[in-house]
Amino acid sequence: MSRDRQDAVDPGQTGHIDAPLGARLRIERAARMSRSALADYLGVSVATIQKWENGSQRIPAGRLWQICRRLGLDVAALFVDMPHHVIGEVAGLAESAPDFDHEDTRAKRAAALARTAAGLPLDRLEVAETLIRALKSTPR
Repeated sequence: MSRDRQDAVDPGQTGHIDAPLGARLRIERAARMSRSALADYLGVSVATIQKWENGSQRIPAGRLWQICRRLGLDVAALFVDMPHHVIGEVAGLAESAPDFDHEDTRAKRAAALARTAAGLPLDRLEVAETLIRALKSTPR
């Protein structure tokens, strides 16, 4: 049975994304608050938070949103710079794809550029957009 099919049959079972996501959550949470403070905020036990963080229990989507809101994070920030094999599996890509590493690097750079651009004032953002469009249309 494929991983997708298995996840659909048993959505509570942890998968390949749960451990790295939990580890990232632990790092972000530890930088901002204690496990017990987050548990109190969510109305769950400290043991539940610990299970989410070690990947032995899947984090419900609604809870992930609440956690990110409390920590002041964008949900997508938890997935930035995930190991490429995890992102590849999530996106349905095989590591054996010929341009996988190149595309992974390209995606990371584009995401970093987008994060940087998001912090620019509107007038500078317009200049950056013009520059990027000019670079895109310039032959190499």
